[in-house]
Formats: sequence, structure tokens, C-alpha cells
Amino acid sequence: MATGDRDRVAEQSQGATTERSASRVLSGVAVAITLLVLSPLAWLVLRAGEMDTARAIELLTSQTTIEVTANTIVLVGSVTLLSALVGVPLAILTVQTDLPFRRFWTVTSALPLVVPSYIGAFAFVSAFGPQGHLSDLLAPLGVEQIPAIYGLPGVTLVLTLFTYPYIFLTTRAALLSFDGTIVEAARSLNHTRWEAFKRVTLPQILPGIAGGGLLVALYTLGDFGTPSIMKYDVFTRMIFNEFGASRIDYAAVLSWLLLAMAVVILAIESRIEAGRDGAYVSRGARRPGEIKLGVWKLPATLFCGAVATLGLALPIAILLQWLVR
Repeated sequence: MATGDRDRVAEQSQGATTERSASRVLSGVAVAITLLVLSPLAWLVLRAGEMDTARAIELLTSQTTIEVTANTIVLVGSVTLLSALVGVPLAILTVQTDLPFRRFWTVTSALPLVVPSYIGAFAFVSAFGPQGHLSDLLAPLGVEQIPAIYGLPGVTLVLTLFTYPYIFLTTRAALLSFDGTIVEAARSLNHTRWEAFKRVTLPQILPGIAGGGLLVALYTLGDFGTPSIMKYDVFTRMIFNEFGASRIDYAAVLSWLLLAMAVVILAIESRIEAGRDGAYVSRGARRPGEIKLGVWKLPATLFCGAVATLGLALPIAILLQWLVR
């Protein structure tokens, strides 16, 4: 064998050895990360193994567990639904209509993601709480009491304002990649704009809405700060309280219920995606025709302004006031 051939064989052998070593290192890192991620689940499994069956059933069927489970389901469902009702119209307005200052509203609609939800909860309590700024402003007018911001209404409002951008961004991305020629084809068949949206646009952007809704639901399910500030009992708040009170068994049971609900949410999202497998999906560079808002231009602008005020301007104003103080 020639010297050059031997050198090439040696280089190839050395390269293969290096690749195998790098692969082993990466595999080891992946295994270590996986073990770290699964370590809380391992602890829960150990706790479940130590728990008496009768005791576990007693905890699972207790009145408190049923109430906390119902509270969590209602909160996750409400926040996900309201986030869709806010995020999807905002995406449509900023992509497909002649909304004034569309770029500005696009930025302000996405920015609430940078504000942690518990900061938003503090801001809303400071503004609308019993001793908040709104109460102080209304006191000279004879208004001594305003609706409470605590509980389900408050936590739903706050989490919606700071999680709807997930649905807004995923829906907007779906709309931007949407081929407008199929909408024009539907319109040419004498479909109204609403019929074209319902039969053509909505099925195409549904995966984006579902993906954003999944993120909203999981964020809401795992959030601890906002329900704690708003004094609303959900799994995360109760797990913290029970663990802090050294009632480890009950904290473990609630943790398993939380994980089970997360699995259910993932399963629902998977079913939605599976239902889309056989659907026609069109992607193209041609955008659908711009929708003229007409008399709806002012209400649409006010809607965008209201969302930006509550989700962005209000927390920033409260934070600046705290800074000045």
C-alpha cells in the first residue's frame, strides 16, 4: 500500500474514533440531563410506594382535593379560552386588515411576554386591590368598595393578559405562511368573508392556535406566583402549602394529579394535531387580500389599545411608581 493511502486510512480511522468519542460524551450528557429532569418524578414514585393504599384513596377523594382539582380545571380552561379570544383576533387584525399602526400593535401585543405574570399580579393588586390606586381615586366620589380582584376572576384576568401572546404569535405565524389564493377561490364561489374564514382559513391556522393554546394551558397549570398572590387555591399553591406544613403525603398526591392533568392536556393537543393529518395544507408567498375594516376600524383600534394598556402600560406604570417611591 502506498504511503499516501496509508495516511488517508489512518486519518479516516482517527476521525471515526473522534466521532465515536464525541458521540459517547454527548450521550453521557443527554443521560445526565434526563436523569436530572426525571429526578422529581423518581421522588414521587418513591413516595407513592411508601404510601398506604387506603391513605392514598382517602387523600384523592377528600373534599379539598376535589375542590382544588375543580379550581385548576376551571382556571386552565378559562385562561386558555380567553387567551384564544384575545390572541386570535389580534393576529388577524395585525396580518390581514387595514388596522392603523399595525406594526406598532404587533409589537405591543407580543411584549406582555417579557413581563412575568406574578409581576403583573402585583401590579393589578396595587392598582385594583382594596387599598389600591383605583380605590383611592374613587373614594372622594363616595365609592367605598370596588369588586375584589382576588380569586378566580383576578387570576384569570392576569394570566390571560400575560399568556395570550403565545396564541397571538403562533396564530400570526400561521397566517403569514398562509396561501391567500385559496381564500380568493372561496370568495369567487360566492362565500362571504365569514364563510371563507370558517371553511378555509380557520382549518389552516388551527394547528397554530392549538400549539399556542397548549403553551398557555401548561403555563397556567404550572404557574405558582399568580394564584398565590391572587389567593386562589390550585395544585401549585396547595402543593407548596402542604409541603411547607410537612404534609408530604398530600403534597405528593397533589403533584401526581398535576402531572396527570399535564398529560391530559398533551393528549388533547395530540388529538387535535392527529385530526389535521389528512387535511389539505397550503403554503405560499401570496397573501390574501387586505380586509377593509370600515366602521370597525375604531373599535378594532380601541380593542388593541385596551389590551396593550392592561397587559403592558399598567404594569410598567406601577413599576415606575414603585421605583420613584
